[in-house]
Amino acid sequence: MTNTDHDMVTREIHIMNLLLLHPNIVTLKETFENAETFHLVMDLCTCGELLDRMKQKRRYTEREATIAIRDIAEGIKVLHRDLKPKNLMYVDDNDGSTLKIIDF
Repeated sequence: MTNTDHDMVTREIHIMNLLLLHPNIVTLKETFENAETFHLVMDLCTCGELLDRMKQKRRYTEREATIAIRDIAEGIKVLHRDLKPKNLMYVDDNDGSTLKIIDF
């Protein structure tokens, strides 16, 4: 791992530690580091990305869109430099599932 890569990961860990316990941002639970890699243990989000869910459903209702937009708005009260559908993950496959922002 280069010094630049190490600095980027260290910065992301620092940011994630500042965002602890926000319901719409993935929580960093633990970190492990060795000479070659970092291991980040985060919330388990089992149901995939927002865009995948929208494609999967025959009909994405206004209510579902409202819930998703609310979750996104709550999460972006903090700065995110790369907000896109790929960085929005559902916790589970329930219709009212919480949407979390990942990848800082």
